Amino acid sequence: MATNDPLVGNPIVDYSNWMGDMYSNIPYKLISMAGAHDAGMYESQHSTNLGSYGDGQNVLTQSKTFKQMLQAGIRYFDVRPGYYIHQDGTKTFRTGHFHTSNKGTSASCTMGATGANLDDILDDVLDFVSKTRKEIVILKFSHYFQYTNINGGVDNAIEDDGYHNSVFNPFKTELVSYVNSYFSSNNQEWRLKYNNDKITAHYNSLTDAQKAAWRIWDCTLDELSDGHSRVVLLFDNISNLSTNDRDYSFKDMVPDSSDNPTYVLDGSNGRPLPIADFILYDCYSNQDTYGEIYPDQLSKYSTTNYHKGDMFLLSWTATQGAYDQFANGGAWPFHGDSIEDLATALNSQLLTSISSFPIVVNGGNLTQTPKVANIIYTDYCDQFVADAANYVNDQVKGYLNL
Repeated sequence: MATNDPLVGNPIVDYSNWMGDMYSNIPYKLISMAGAHDAGMYESQHSTNLGSYGDGQNVLTQSKTFKQMLQAGIRYFDVRPGYYIHQDGTKTFRTGHFHTSNKGTSASCTMGATGANLDDILDDVLDFVSKTRKEIVILKFSHYFQYTNINGGVDNAIEDDGYHNSVFNPFKTELVSYVNSYFSSNNQEWRLKYNNDKITAHYNSLTDAQKAAWRIWDCTLDELSDGHSRVVLLFDNISNLSTNDRDYSFKDMVPDSSDNPTYVLDGSNGRPLPIADFILYDCYSNQDTYGEIYPDQLSKYSTTNYHKGDMFLLSWTATQGAYDQFANGGAWPFHGDSIEDLATALNSQLLTSISSFPIVVNGGNLTQTPKVANIIYTDYCDQFVADAANYVNDQVKGYLNL
């Protein structure tokens, strides 16, 4: 059994097919799902000097593989891919978790590490969608990096910060091709198609006014999946993508949540919504305690304009302070908190807090702005996050009389 928390009621035992089994007739825009922050960092491989502090506890954000997270009900994955360049010049696609502080330099990432091999991640996702029925898995690719091993050294890492286009433009072209090849081969197609028969029928049933405002995410899970599990490939900061090729461009309504979290492209004050296939509000608290994070996220959630995109991400993540980063792994009284320490304390409050985020679905009228915690985003994801998301889904289902 997933949890005995009374908030959840009757928790799901088998999370492999929770979307298709329970919520297939809910518009995807109104669905809530569990999301994994920095999902590839369930292992640490090659670290910068600071990233290795505390036995890697400054960089690890998850403890489960993608296979395990998918089985636990997680459906949104923050994937941060890059090239690890070996001493012999060969390249390996890996995930990573890096902090950028020296933009425009040859070593712009001062702390971080590479994580899981991208092949292992894609293998897990492909295996999952091929064995389930109507699940939709989102892979959001962003925060691209390159880590070079020079004479066995560390701290030779750069991130796609706008100053290294000669490196990252070809990298992103290779990444899109590589990822697509995984999910479309041997006469099998697992990527989400933009215009399958059910989606086309849905669109044709709309009035002209409704068509003008229509987004593919207005379709139900059943319409999007079309009888099979699907992968949605979202690519941030990559031009020339085509939904005809089943690639979806991604934009965040908060372009710089670290340094300018109040600058939101929400359609007001001369700040138009971003232009992309998938528009997300995602703004973390940049704090480390429940007492700071909960009111911050509740305030953001309560702001109607922040739901003007396709989905709203509830960032249930804690951020290490400088002391934690440098003192992590030290002995008492000089011990700093690891990411796992902070996540454990914060995650223990999720199930009792989620009911205070008010749900607004307007009777299913998607021309009016709904309020749903579409992605509940945590470090150290497990079934409890899927339980919280499905508490929201049960409320939505009730409001829609489904």
